[in-house]
Amino acid sequence: MADIDSLKKSLEKAGFAEIKSEIIRVVFEFNSAEEYTEFNQDIAAPVRTMLANETEERKQEIWNAVTNQAKQRFVEKDTGRIKLDNEAICIVGSRY
Repeated sequence: MADIDSLKKSLEKAGFAEIKSEIIRVVFEFNSAEEYTEFNQDIAAPVRTMLANETEERKQEIWNAVTNQAKQRFVEKDTGRIKLDNEAICIVGSRY
């Protein structure tokens, strides 16, 4: 979904015109690696699906690994917080 030209072509095929797009910078901020993991547990439906057949113990191991990787890779040393830079593509068109 990151290919703006492909998105525009899909909208054109669906009958939209005057298509405009803009990339917006989005920063996700978390107070801790644990908060980051909780956020992902809440929003990551595909991950929940992949873990559906795992035991509770195994699920906890996996989420602990996510937290540990977040601590190692993303935690700011001076604050303990995590800030992740992202981009969102906003695209709009008119359909008459």
